[in-house]
Amino acid sequence: MRRLKAVKNAENMAAFEKFVSLIPKYTQNEAQIEEILGNDAPEEFLCMISYRLMKEPVILPSSGNRCDKSTMQRILLNDEHDPFNRAPLKIEQLKEDLELKARIERWIQQKLAGEETDEDLRAR
Repeated sequence: MRRLKAVKNAENMAAFEKFVSLIPKYTQNEAQIEEILGNDAPEEFLCMISYRLMKEPVILPSSGNRCDKSTMQRILLNDEHDPFNRAPLKIEQLKEDLELKARIERWIQQKLAGEETDEDLRAR
């Protein structure tokens, strides 16, 4: 029984070590993709606070501004106010902008595929 546990622990450790070894590669690829896309992204796809390409755009109810959810979560942990107008704001009040999220995801797919984007066509 102890031998079986030792084998199982060794298998788990090997799987964990493999996972850990992939993290730098994933984060590097993610950063490269974001840098490429972020430099060419339409202004409305960028978070108004971090100026990074939004992954989960949310609408701030009192100001109507859009920011990335992760950015707002970090801000609201320290200060429960809308950073644009100082109105009280809780994380639960953030409203997902599903339409904008779909447009961003479509734009990313088109850019990575080397296609002309819907946003390029709109700009004409």
